[in-house]
Amino acid sequence: MRIAWIDTLKGFAMLTVVLGHVVQGYQVAGFFPEYAVYLDGVFDGIYSFHMPLFFMASGYLYEMTWNENKSASWGKIRHKFWDTMALYVLFSLLFWGTKTLAASHVQMNHVISAEELLLIPVAPLSYLWFLYVLMALFVVVPVMVQRVPQRGILLAMFTAGYLLLGPAGTMGRFFYGGFYFVLGSWLRQWHFETMPKNLKQGVFLLSVITCVMSIIRYADTGGAGQLST
Repeated sequence: MRIAWIDTLKGFAMLTVVLGHVVQGYQVAGFFPEYAVYLDGVFDGIYSFHMPLFFMASGYLYEMTWNENKSASWGKIRHKFWDTMALYVLFSLLFWGTKTLAASHVQMNHVISAEELLLIPVAPLSYLWFLYVLMALFVVVPVMVQRVPQRGILLAMFTAGYLLLGPAGTMGRFFYGGFYFVLGSWLRQWHFETMPKNLKQGVFLLSVITCVMSIIRYADTGGAGQLST
């Protein structure tokens, strides 16, 4: 079953990814220096919310398709893990190969070495950290839910890790993604579409607080560089 507003939301998030990388290309190349402050604003604005949006949408769909259908079995967890792992390895190889072949023709910080490619089980390449973290969450969260079904407690656990580590490093990114993943799961549990107006206002307030927290952590940890590479 397709949900129109979820598809629209994911499409919007994808467009922000494309726009963010286009703007980043202009920044690295030094194009339009007279508009640098505006380019920086657009880039930082996009990177302060678009990854949380992806993780929240993933958590929402996880809750709807796994927990509500009581289908979070070990078999499904393994199947999801290997599906995501295959994509992760494939895109890692493509990313490494294209960067190696095009090293003299495109802008980049460095050529990815074979050693870095071999370390992808513990250190994902650049933007592929998203797939890496999502793969871990689809294994860890179902296990945690079986032992701690209350989403509020799970959210508090991921919040503690997120605030402690920030969105940096593999573990920091795991807690960062997990915070928004569980938040999306919790929003689905609340059945936002049919909840009373006063509860919707509370959810809206929580969303505003979450966005502010994301932006503050984003600024404290050095901006988009922590989440784009």
